[in-house]
Amino acid sequence: MNDNCLYCMFSEYSDINIKMNDMFESDYTTCRHENSPYYNESVNEDKSCRFFLDTNKYFLRKDRKEKLEHLKNNPDLFL
Repeated sequence: MNDNCLYCMFSEYSDINIKMNDMFESDYTTCRHENSPYYNESVNEDKSCRFFLDTNKYFLRKDRKEKLEHLKNNPDLFL
């Protein structure tokens, strides 16, 4: 997967973006990270900033971390 704004966790499709995408056959989204230089801008796959966070990887890591914490806190599971 590419590290661009379309796949960022902080991107959000607004009504305007959806209409633009349909009209121009493009793929734009809106950046919602307050510290990003693209905040509240319509961005496409050509844009990416240092705040990029892959949504899928984020939730996989979070899920993995929660499972490890659960195992640490429940040593009875290994008996």
